[in-house]
Amino acid sequence: MKRRKMALFVGFLICLVISGERFAPAQETFGTILGSVTDASGAAVSDAKITVTNTGTGIVRSFNTDATGNYSIFNLPPGTYSLTVHKEGYKLQNSHANRYCPRG
Repeated sequence: MKRRKMALFVGFLICLVISGERFAPAQETFGTILGSVTDASGAAVSDAKITVTNTGTGIVRSFNTDATGNYSIFNLPPGTYSLTVHKEGYKLQNSHANRYCPRG
């Protein structure tokens, strides 16, 4: 009986260690840029093209705003970013975002 309990306990520990890998990403160093695009009157601008460029690496990612003018750009590595908003019929807008994530 004692051996059976020990075997169950060891099996439980092995399962716990294996399943714990799913929770390890809590230490990731990626970030997100969130925002919304509105016109001069404050109305949401849907389907505007958002282009984010990492000024250190030159990596470019593009997304479109949703129906309410919001955008979310996930999984960005640490760095300084240039953000451009373009929509046909509107003036081109540029912005810079500084995002830092400590390593470790």
